[in-house]
Amino acid sequence: MQNQIVEPEKGTETPETETPVKIKEIQNWDELDIHTDILRGIYAYGFDKPSFIQQRAILPIISGNDVIAQAQSGTGKTGAFTISALNAVDLTKAETQVIIVAPTHELANQIANVNRSIGSMMEGLVVKTLIGGTFVNDDIKEITKTPPHIVVGTTGRIFDMIQRRHLNVSNVKLFILDEADEMLSRGFKTKIQDIFGHTSFRDSGFDPTVYAKPGKDNDGCGQIEFGWNCPVLCGPRKRCNEIRYIKRLVFVYFGVTKYYLL
Repeated sequence: MQNQIVEPEKGTETPETETPVKIKEIQNWDELDIHTDILRGIYAYGFDKPSFIQQRAILPIISGNDVIAQAQSGTGKTGAFTISALNAVDLTKAETQVIIVAPTHELANQIANVNRSIGSMMEGLVVKTLIGGTFVNDDIKEITKTPPHIVVGTTGRIFDMIQRRHLNVSNVKLFILDEADEMLSRGFKTKIQDIFGHTSFRDSGFDPTVYAKPGKDNDGCGQIEFGWNCPVLCGPRKRCNEIRYIKRLVFVYFGVTKYYLL
């Protein structure tokens, strides 16, 4: 399949020092340069072939590119960022390396279960769910005894564990925000920034803005404006610094100035 280069619209060009990034679509899981145990977990989970969003989003993410991608519910976007998250984990290090934030307890539990299922072949992988409504002391004991490689949860409990100095996020290299449009528009932005403030990429300038634009055409969706560098796009949209009228986004942060929206 021919590689596609996303051209920025007028007024949103990337700086001259940046090189345009090609999007290479994969057709089979074996095309991904990931650990065999993750591949085995993918097939065991029932993913015979990558879906459209998985074909286009996983490779740019694990390659460390800036990405914006859009997909509807049920199209495999949870699997896309889960595979990318598992690939970022170094099992030889007993430290938290990935944070996945969701807007609800139910979604956080669902995502954690997908991570455990696809990562079931990764010996020693620890995935911890941090949500409200559970015993704080139990969370503290588990985190202290066995630091999780991947933390999945809601903003309140995750930040609480950070503030109490029980969750060390200084070595986090991948940050995922599921349903980013909903979370940022519902007032979670401050808490998300608080979590960012305790990571190694706290000076990255994370400052997305989400707001609903009046009019019948938006169908309740928000408009998102970005203040970072123009990323690669993995969805149907072609505007770099602004995505209009969309829902069900996943924001993924990888390293310094690496942003993804699925």
